[in-house]
Amino acid sequence: MHHHGHLWTGPKVRFDNEALRRPPHPEPPPAGSGPELIQRYREVAAEFSAVDLSR
Repeated sequence: MHHHGHLWTGPKVRFDNEALRRPPHPEPPPAGSGPELIQRYREVAAEFSAVDLSR
């Protein structure tokens, strides 16, 4: 098993948006997905290339 553990020392609000540092899944959520999932996918897809969460 291989594990990387990192301590987050920033604000919780930025931690909660950590997913924006990852590229969106290549396929959008399937039809019938909940509106929260669809909105989150759209947000990540739109902001991924411009967000600055490296700190």
